[in-house]
Amino acid sequence: SEWISKFESDADGADPTGWTVISAGDGASTHVNVYSESTIRSGGAQRANGSFPIVGQGQVVELYDTSGPTDNYRAGISRTFGGASGYSRGYVEFKIAKYATTELGQIKLYNASSTLFYTMEFNGSGNITGDLLGAGAAETYLSGYSANRWYKVRITWDVSATGASADKWNVWIDGVHKGTLNATDVNDCAGIAKIDIATEETTTGSVYVDDVSIVPLAPSDPIAIVSDDTIVGSVGSDPTPPWTVSETGSAPVSISTDAVYDTTNPNTGAGNMIKMADADGSNLCSISRQIASSTTTDLRKGYLEFKIRKSNVTNLFSATLTDTGVGSFTVEFDASGNIVGKGTSS
Repeated sequence: SEWISKFESDADGADPTGWTVISAGDGASTHVNVYSESTIRSGGAQRANGSFPIVGQGQVVELYDTSGPTDNYRAGISRTFGGASGYSRGYVEFKIAKYATTELGQIKLYNASSTLFYTMEFNGSGNITGDLLGAGAAETYLSGYSANRWYKVRITWDVSATGASADKWNVWIDGVHKGTLNATDVNDCAGIAKIDIATEETTTGSVYVDDVSIVPLAPSDPIAIVSDDTIVGSVGSDPTPPWTVSETGSAPVSISTDAVYDTTNPNTGAGNMIKMADADGSNLCSISRQIASSTTTDLRKGYLEFKIRKSNVTNLFSATLTDTGVGSFTVEFDASGNIVGKGTSS
């Protein structure tokens, strides 16, 4: 079943509950602790200072490592799951941030025999890379990253096929699909059963982790996210297909940009976004897209995920999922500051 760790019930300064702590070394050079926002913002030799974007995250895990290349110590957390064989289909999701780009943070996934199958690394050059066993190449570039910024990562796998079939791995960073990796089963992986999140032995610094989910998926569950992974089009223009734009009067739809990351405001830092600006209060603007044909069965299970920011409470916004011939479900941000759900049937 799904397992989630938000670290909110752990004592400030304690080890994270449900995890095995990786803190090999002399004790002074490495530690792993849960800290509250106020504790981290207080600064100190082993914590970040007030510029760290911890706003709204509550308690997080700090992986602190100043051992350097001569000691080769690590600071991290580890957890096993899935019983004797692990999960043949599933995903891990977490939030991660680094105080600087100089230290390395690594996420490693193993099978039940502790054989490493996938490594994601936030390296010392400001890049996020992935390394899949059997992919025939070394690290694959996934994305750039910046210090003092939270990233939401999801790694999915389907290793249910055996022999010469391909294992399927997908990575999403902040909701953007960063590619599918298919690897021939060099060492056949029956399932993923362990995750490590840790610093790397040869570098120093702090890595922060929060909101970790470990989720198994049934054979009928969709493992891919059907999404507009990147908002395509020019700033100031309509988003391109597969989005369909509807706008009348003074209610234009356009692509906007928010390139500046404000560490005190969690609403910024989204990059390009779709802006729906209703200036006259009498016309509508919207975007829509079809995510499956009427005969598709793959999306009988799934979810819709999106980010939204409203300029005020009084304007209304709604998101609707429609099942042709069955009905619809709408989530509405109403004019009273409430988020409500509405279902209809046909």
